Amino acid sequence: MEILKKIEKMTLIKSIYEIIKRRKSDVDLLTSSVKKAKKILNWRPIFSNINSILKDELLWVKYLKKVNRILLMKMKEKIKILT
Repeated sequence: MEILKKIEKMTLIKSIYEIIKRRKSDVDLLTSSVKKAKKILNWRPIFSNINSILKDELLWVKYLKKVNRILLMKMKEKIKILT
């Protein structure tokens, strides 16, 4: 819920969601660590602050939407030429 609330605050868009009962297969707690990636791949995260991570992700999604619109327009133009 914390991340959802942060995204709502950043985007000024209210999310529609419903809290339901847990399923039998749902785990109690999920955790993650970058230790293995650091050790094996010598990888380091660029961001460690959740606000920076979310902001970067929102910018990426916005960029992809723009690219997809451009590609769709180009495809439509090619279809017009072919027909």
